[in-house]
Amino acid sequence: MNFLSKKEIEISKKFKEQGFYIFDIEEKKDLFFLTDQVTELAKKKLKLKQLDLNNLHKHISKKEINEFRLFIFKKMNNQRWFGIKYYKIFKNYLDILVGNELAMQTQINLSIQMPKDKSSVLPMHADTFNGESPYEVVAWLPLVDCYLNKSMFIVPKKLNKKYISKISSYSKMGKGGMSKLKKNLKNKIKYLNLHYNQGLIFSPNYLHGNNENLQNETRWSFNTRFKSLLSPYTSEQHTLGKFYTPITMRQATI
Repeated sequence: MNFLSKKEIEISKKFKEQGFYIFDIEEKKDLFFLTDQVTELAKKKLKLKQLDLNNLHKHISKKEINEFRLFIFKKMNNQRWFGIKYYKIFKNYLDILVGNELAMQTQINLSIQMPKDKSSVLPMHADTFNGESPYEVVAWLPLVDCYLNKSMFIVPKKLNKKYISKISSYSKMGKGGMSKLKKNLKNKIKYLNLHYNQGLIFSPNYLHGNNENLQNETRWSFNTRFKSLLSPYTSEQHTLGKFYTPITMRQATI
């Protein structure tokens, strides 16, 4: 028996077919609040009166970007409301795709990718390669419009299955590893185009990453992981209290 609504079935089907789901954000006031807070921190750090996040690269060098990113990351994660507001933005779709008893990654990551900054490129990977749970999803929130190589990419389902089965052969001596695999997939990856006001939930079991940003704008995005509280934890490094925090535990479970 299936008690899911028609909407829940459609969203679940799209997620299964694509490995991701993009939605229009309903809790816009929380998105605007987060964006305003980030902008104010950036202005304070850079001693600016005005700042368009897209134009950050006009005010800071590539050598300074990581220290600047860590400043914003730490300031935001020190705010108790940050995780709550972030969860609220994704809640309706997490309920459908993951469940309503959740564990959340203890920190929310911040990515800033300025134009032609190769140091911010995230190599292609799947999170399970690093011992993370295959039962988690990534909630990815852009603070600006993200498109083409200003955004992230994901490998389509059929190709993902095919190439993950070949990982061991690519990792052999002289076979080129992940860089060779990525080169073979160069024209087959799918960039996920999102407008500001949209959110993304994707399965990190799919090969994904980003490339050099060749657009004339800076990308800002947050990301963090959610999983069903009672689903398996598959490594000692990624357990409750270390990597995840319970956020919606129900009384019967307690």
